[in-house]
Amino acid sequence: MSENEKFDPMVRMKELVEQFCAEKSVDLSTFEDGFILDIPVEYLTYVSGCIDEDMDCATRAIQGVPPVVEKCLDKKAETFVEQRRQFVYITANRKGLDEEDIIQVFTICAPEEERFYKSALLLNMNLPFGAFAVSQVEGQNYFVMVDTYLASSVTYEELALSIMCLAKSGDKMEKMLMGEDNL
Repeated sequence: MSENEKFDPMVRMKELVEQFCAEKSVDLSTFEDGFILDIPVEYLTYVSGCIDEDMDCATRAIQGVPPVVEKCLDKKAETFVEQRRQFVYITANRKGLDEEDIIQVFTICAPEEERFYKSALLLNMNLPFGAFAVSQVEGQNYFVMVDTYLASSVTYEELALSIMCLAKSGDKMEKMLMGEDNL
């Protein structure tokens, strides 16, 4: 690459994010350091006492409520789709150890609270993408899920999969920790 064609991580990030938004019909907003995507997240939820083992058992345990032991064995059980939304932030303002440009994808899960530390660290090993961290967003500390890529080599497919996985995983954590869809 010549001196006149210096790599710009912000240009690369913008191209990938705009492609994602066009393909997924997602609105794009900007903030000081990058972009914010409002991603729709859907879950299949059982009605009438049946539970989603992944989500509901963990949520009840974190909130200190006794677990529900009834499971949904009836294949004809009534279900509905729960629709939620999750903001995903994308920035290109970080540098790696050798000053390489980094694209960072993250989503807010909950305000920073000491009681969440152990749970977040234990869950890190089971995440399909990214890791839990504490980060300052708009002047306040939050638990976030974060994923990073070298800006010069990230592909559209990698970034798109990361955005969708972080949106769904981050929303699950927000629901478990907060019980609401509000961050």
